[in-house]
Amino acid sequence: MDRADGKLFETQYIQGSESAGGYHGGKIWQLGTKYWAEQGKDYTFMVHYYYDYSPNTANQLAHFFYY
Repeated sequence: MDRADGKLFETQYIQGSESAGGYHGGKIWQLGTKYWAEQGKDYTFMVHYYYDYSPNTANQLAHFFYY
């Protein structure tokens, strides 16, 4: 993944809690993603929820790319 300016950023994960917390916090919550999956959300929603506009992305949007 990269930021809106094309620079890669370090992804981070924590256990977190089984809730909707961590919004734009820069770390994906393991238990939070379980919560979102149970609400019918997919991985793109989750990545944008946790990483967009966070310190990890220099307050930019996160982008996906594939090889």
